[in-house]
Amino acid sequence: MQGDPGRGESQVRGPSEERLALRWAALLCGQESIAGLSLHAAKNQILAWAATNLDIQPSVLAAMRQPLPEHLVTTRFLHAARSLEVGLEHIKQIMLDLNRPEADCIGAMTRLARHFQSDESRLLEWKERARDAPQFQGWLPAFRHAAAYLENSLPTPFERLEEIRSELGKMCAEPHRFLEARERERFNHSFDDFKKGYIDYYFAAHEDTVHIVGNQERMESKVDAVALRNLELLSDINHADRSYLNRVRAIGRWVQAHQCNLPVREILAFHPRCYCDFNPMGSRHLAESVNQMNDAIRQGIDHFRSILRRSKMIIIQELRDMRIDDHHAKQIAALLSRGPMIPLKQQSIDILNAVIRRHTGSFLTADHRLAAVAPDVPADW
Repeated sequence: MQGDPGRGESQVRGPSEERLALRWAALLCGQESIAGLSLHAAKNQILAWAATNLDIQPSVLAAMRQPLPEHLVTTRFLHAARSLEVGLEHIKQIMLDLNRPEADCIGAMTRLARHFQSDESRLLEWKERARDAPQFQGWLPAFRHAAAYLENSLPTPFERLEEIRSELGKMCAEPHRFLEARERERFNHSFDDFKKGYIDYYFAAHEDTVHIVGNQERMESKVDAVALRNLELLSDINHADRSYLNRVRAIGRWVQAHQCNLPVREILAFHPRCYCDFNPMGSRHLAESVNQMNDAIRQGIDHFRSILRRSKMIIIQELRDMRIDDHHAKQIAALLSRGPMIPLKQQSIDILNAVIRRHTGSFLTADHRLAAVAPDVPADW
């Protein structure tokens, strides 16, 4: 019958065949009313439907042949996409044959039913995919972005984000499901959740690690500025060991050299890493560098306080003889104690230097360098 569509009407005439043909015509056109029409009227309705509903653009079909990143293309997807194209070609041919004056509606619908293996659900599924094909094509650029973003994004320490990532990976492994609009919507929603959480995580880690210098508030929250100033002043004491301050400054220069002032949140909207290639999980030495600065500051101050306490009685007697004002006397007294320090001023250091000049030998003996040469600065600083 398929080879001679024009002879179908003379061959198939039974009432059951007519009802079945009208049923498939109604399904094809999505018009239940066709089931109650004559064969001639049904033929006209089918042709009218075909004139406006079989206009899937060739570019849409071409895009569906290779729509995904190469490593995501699967046989099942390509088969599903090909089924849409083959179905369209077959139905168009049926419509061309049906448009002939002698063509038979029953024969045409019999061919249609045969193509879909007499399974109405297959026809309905094909129609849905045909209607959705342009939307699928329009969605592909967003999917390519999402797939590339997931592939290049870095691991996070958050279980929820990693669960979403895993679920997205499973969805990408079955791309044929994206031919359904609800599956694309589910993917989009999950990816948006992942991307938002990922950006928040990466941005916070980036700002906390490589965007410190130049950010006064963050710098103050990381580095003990008062203690640093105290170390700088103590390092100006006569014969002072400046290795601690030098180490702090070396770490500071290294930290500054690895800073990044790029608009990272804007970058993350399109790319899962800042252009500085910061890796939160692989840059722990950067995160620890400020802690190392604070440790060196504390060690240096402890070193100077220990040396000065060895000459505590000399210093106290000199302060009495010099009649130092209470303000600076309290700073020096706190320095010589084992308790908290008071922020030092330059004049307090000048006073200590005056004492040391009068008792240089005693202070050098008390020092012994305290075996207190600071640890060597690592070569990568």
